[in-house]
Amino acid sequence: YDPNNGFKKDYDEYGNVMVINVFNSGESIGVNLIFSKRNEYPFHVMAASQTAILHLSKASVLELCKNNQIFMIHLLESISDRSLTLTDKINSIAMKTLRQKILEFLRLEKIRQNCDIIRLPLTKKEMAEKFGVQRTSLSRELNKMRKENMIIYNSKEIILLVTN
Repeated sequence: YDPNNGFKKDYDEYGNVMVINVFNSGESIGVNLIFSKRNEYPFHVMAASQTAILHLSKASVLELCKNNQIFMIHLLESISDRSLTLTDKINSIAMKTLRQKILEFLRLEKIRQNCDIIRLPLTKKEMAEKFGVQRTSLSRELNKMRKENMIIYNSKEIILLVTN
């Protein structure tokens, strides 16, 4: 954190930033590392607001698992969910063009929202970070897709006109 400029993000040599996950209040971070031989968090973590962190030792976690089955179930769910989040992120960036990433995102949102008019759950800036590209690159691709009659969109909604 830079007190003069606010929060800084790490960018690659092309100016891209990638957001792996956004955590909300009550969610765990680093839970997938608790029993790892390599227990150093491999990402940068940035808090967008005042944050309190509870750190539990491996011994404490083992004791809680031993004495509290509900805790153990929640821990295993959290580890599994984190694994799936990372798998989804890897799948979304591996060998795919920006257009493929956008189309996959829109298809999943269309299914999730069960509607042809997809209300965008993210800003363009957030979408660009999700896809690991600059916002201008995302805007350029969305405009190309609109010109090619693949989508109709405004700042809040998109209609996907292609099915494949």
